[in-house]
Amino acid sequence: MSIEARETAAPERLAIFKRNIVLTLLEDAALAFRMVCFGRGITTSEFLDECVARLIEGDQSMLRVCDDIAKGKREDRVQKMLRKIDSRSIYDAIEGG
Repeated sequence: MSIEARETAAPERLAIFKRNIVLTLLEDAALAFRMVCFGRGITTSEFLDECVARLIEGDQSMLRVCDDIAKGKREDRVQKMLRKIDSRSIYDAIEGG
């Protein structure tokens, strides 16, 4: 469902629940994001509104993006833990050695 269709279907829902959010992006990424949206005649807010709407409606492609991010975070935590364990093992070997 497009943003316009949702606004027509339930404008009171959107008006009641609007919230501001703050995003922190690298400067180049923020500029590129704005340029992509501008080139298509939409604002970054319109793009993000649509992404959020699709996510909460259960859009499978949006849910896969969330799953990919979560998987990456888990893998990164595991790698950090392994590096920490490995560095402790090396330190213990040097100290004991």
